[in-house]
Amino acid sequence: MADTTGSALNHQTTVTDAERVTPAIMPDLSRYLLPFFLCIFLFLSPSVSFGQIFTENNTVWQCRVDFAKRFTRDQDTATNALQGAEALAIRLVPLSRLRCHGEGEKRECVPSWQWLLDIYFTMDTDIGIEGDNGKRREGFFDVIGYKRPIRKGIQMVSVRVDSDLVEQSPEVARIIEFTDKDGKLLCQITTPASYWRRVAEYRRTFSELSAVNWQGGVELDPNQWVYSKAFAEKYAMPKENISDDMDGAMAISYRIDNGALCLSRDG
Repeated sequence: MADTTGSALNHQTTVTDAERVTPAIMPDLSRYLLPFFLCIFLFLSPSVSFGQIFTENNTVWQCRVDFAKRFTRDQDTATNALQGAEALAIRLVPLSRLRCHGEGEKRECVPSWQWLLDIYFTMDTDIGIEGDNGKRREGFFDVIGYKRPIRKGIQMVSVRVDSDLVEQSPEVARIIEFTDKDGKLLCQITTPASYWRRVAEYRRTFSELSAVNWQGGVELDPNQWVYSKAFAEKYAMPKENISDDMDGAMAISYRIDNGALCLSRDG
């Protein structure tokens, strides 16, 4: 009878060696596979971009019911009590500059922030604004952006609002009005108190900030400028930054803000 003891033992030894070798290899592979798949995810994901800061619930929305359904916004807070606009979206945004109050030894500089409110209208709503033309100041807010249209049948206006709008009692509904250059009322927006209660909750997450961060004082320009003489004359810029060597652009502005570089060309 053939002796199979050695064969069985050799087989057992081979399996044991394989089991012993495999764990030694896998950690080495995982060192390379994990970063590889992470890079693939970051590259392919449309919601991830390098240098981006993610803030949870950074915008407080109020939508009418049809707008919320169309653009898949929160159905629970949607209400037709919002009148005169299709949706509102407010947020508190940090700026890459300082806001300074006082003079001399009493001067105090703090990081500058601003309240931004996006207002969405139907295209047939007359708000007296066309691109960069039209009235830019409306009571307690400044119009800083206008997009027409952003979607079929929808236009959007971005405004910088005074803190008075936010700091009022959250139990009080707000009225927002757009007028023409002669003061004639064009559009009136009624915002429900329930919206401002949610804004008040959002405001409490920034308890370390106060009105001095976004109101009053003087904002310091963080940009390093160089521009043509024509640009300086057009926008009343300081003459010390004029360069006769500008070619292809009217102005260049640089600041340390995620590496922001701005170019301005005439037309």
